[in-house]
Amino acid sequence: MNTASPTPDASENPTRPMKMKSLILKIAAAVVAISALVPYTDAAPLNKDANVIALNLAGSWVEAAVPTSADTLIFSSGWTTPAQVQMGASLDVAGLQLGTLANANGRISSTGGQTLTLGSGGIDMSAANNNFRIDPAIVLSANQTWSIASGRILNLVANGVTSPGGFKAT
Repeated sequence: MNTASPTPDASENPTRPMKMKSLILKIAAAVVAISALVPYTDAAPLNKDANVIALNLAGSWVEAAVPTSADTLIFSSGWTTPAQVQMGASLDVAGLQLGTLANANGRISSTGGQTLTLGSGGIDMSAANNNFRIDPAIVLSANQTWSIASGRILNLVANGVTSPGGFKAT
């Protein structure tokens, strides 16, 4: 004799689908609530603002964010005066994009042994209308491509480029 009772299907228990839907909604609400507590850190390109605030500070950028190793720093037409800015501290960024500058040649200056660490984004001067000078030493943290527009000059002032990990710039 079989004493096990059969499992009712949804047609025999009309409240079961409602309970399941309620449970799913509660779980979804919990996920949304928890995700609101986690800060959003997806990096985006940072555009240089028209000011003399050091590059390591949020006020230097249109997006008002401190640069991270996931960010590409963009120097273009929004960067109007002056064409020179201090790093402020060593920086580790994904790459540099040096575009159409409203002023003369651009320059990143530094003091006291600061370094500019570049990730896989490298240096993109393919749309540059002026030359660019980088005073701090550059450290490569990944293989990368550097693109410089015809007739433009990228002047590396400090002790050139180092790559402790054996990375290459082509």
